[in-house]
Amino acid sequence: MNPSESARAASASIAPETQVAFGTGESSLEDAQSLSDPIRRDPLYYNEPLIILVEGTLFKVSRSHFENVDVFRTTYLFDPQGEEVPDGHTDQQPLRLAGVKAANFRCLLKVIFREDSTGDLSWVEWTSVLKLSLIWHMKLITDLALQKIEACIDNADGWISALKMSTQQRIQGLRELSIRMLFGRLNSLQKIELATECSVQPWLLEGYTELVTRHEVMSVEDEEQLGWTRTSNLFRVRHRYLEGAMFSNRNDAELDIQTTFASEFDLISSFDLSTVSYLQPDLRTATDSDVIQRDEAYYHVDIIFSVENTLFKLPRYLFEESSEVFRDMFLLPAPEGLPYDGSSDEQPLILQGVHKLDFRRLLRAMKVPAKFDPRNLPGNEGESTLCNVWASALELSCMWQMDKVRDMSVKEILQLQDRLNTKDQTDLLRLSTKLGVTEIRAGSIQLLSDTLQPVEQVQLGIELQVYSWLLEGCTQLVRAQGGISLEHEKVLGRKTTSKLFRIRDEYLQKIRDRRKSKSMAGAFARSNVKEVFAEELKDAGWDGK
Repeated sequence: MNPSESARAASASIAPETQVAFGTGESSLEDAQSLSDPIRRDPLYYNEPLIILVEGTLFKVSRSHFENVDVFRTTYLFDPQGEEVPDGHTDQQPLRLAGVKAANFRCLLKVIFREDSTGDLSWVEWTSVLKLSLIWHMKLITDLALQKIEACIDNADGWISALKMSTQQRIQGLRELSIRMLFGRLNSLQKIELATECSVQPWLLEGYTELVTRHEVMSVEDEEQLGWTRTSNLFRVRHRYLEGAMFSNRNDAELDIQTTFASEFDLISSFDLSTVSYLQPDLRTATDSDVIQRDEAYYHVDIIFSVENTLFKLPRYLFEESSEVFRDMFLLPAPEGLPYDGSSDEQPLILQGVHKLDFRRLLRAMKVPAKFDPRNLPGNEGESTLCNVWASALELSCMWQMDKVRDMSVKEILQLQDRLNTKDQTDLLRLSTKLGVTEIRAGSIQLLSDTLQPVEQVQLGIELQVYSWLLEGCTQLVRAQGGISLEHEKVLGRKTTSKLFRIRDEYLQKIRDRRKSKSMAGAFARSNVKEVFAEELKDAGWDGK
């Protein structure tokens, strides 16, 4: 068996029987791949790897993940003249990230590549993610890190630690969050201590004011924690405050505190809150090849797919983790003496019967970053275009048992569904019926019910197994003023039209002979439709398959 035949045989287990192209109603198999056509690399999703050396560890990831980050791209991947640097393509000449810990970089990659499984990161590890995202201006990850840190820390001691760390390392977003989360959780002595250590000026004034104005006298324990100099000054301020209250002389305790402890307030106000570099100059990447090793989790193996003679180069883990179909297939051993399917451009894994447009849409739904191109920045898309994206993702995810992508696609489609036009809604009903997606099917039926003409109800009721449409459409055609037209006959076909003619004939005779009122005749017509179309109505009872 030659490589092309081997690739086709391996892909047979994941090829669809039929695939409906949303918005067209046509089968993707009509454009099945021909080996005689020229093969080319996909401009968006033939992702070259980027090999990064951090300390003594090699990481191999999709280049597009970092090429789409402006600061990283201009700092590491291109020189000042805009030319691509040669580093990062091989283990022997990796891109070196000096000043970064491998453990911290691994945490960042975990967030980038495994967004749905980041619950095991501690708040300290999230702080590492936060620092690297701040260095490279990854705003979405910065915001996510702050949200996760807030969710991880559930007590005052944790927020005190976060405040001390963020102050020392000038992580302004985390520092502000820590100060906000400690509101109402600190006693007077804690406010004074943290105000001095972490330069939070309002807390110093609050803490001193509380000690001066409270009813209880400062204890020996307070004195030991504050120190004698502070305690003696506080007693003098407190006594002036009490004497003023005793003799009805107004005494501004806060002003007295600020004057008495002016040097402390000046020291806090001089604290430099400007950001610092989070790169550690003492951290260098290894140069000895004997100590350099590949990271177990993030040295990714690539897989090359061929879809309609277009090559897609993607990290294999994306499909191993999301699809049992692909995972089981990747476990199959390659024929002895031959490379495995998907190992090269010359021997790709061929996905038969799949549109490359649909495959790109699936990758988009999976949040696989496309290659950077400033000419292809995303713009505003209409509901129909977005629904096409998610419909393609839904169909392929159902076919390849990608449960998470399927659930996400259903959720997104349901949010867009009530804004689609009749044609797109009908296509969506056709797709959801084929795939057995009850939620989308029910929504489409409800939204289309008031827009369809009787002949459309009959036609679609039979095709898409909608019992209520078939029954209502037939009944309305029987009772319609003017009867069943030639155009209706062309749409419905001879067999259906013949049955409707005979029911309508009986309906009209009963009205003509005045044996029944129109309402009674209508009930008769409905009952007669159920009897004559019993087989069709039985078939129109959709069971979700």
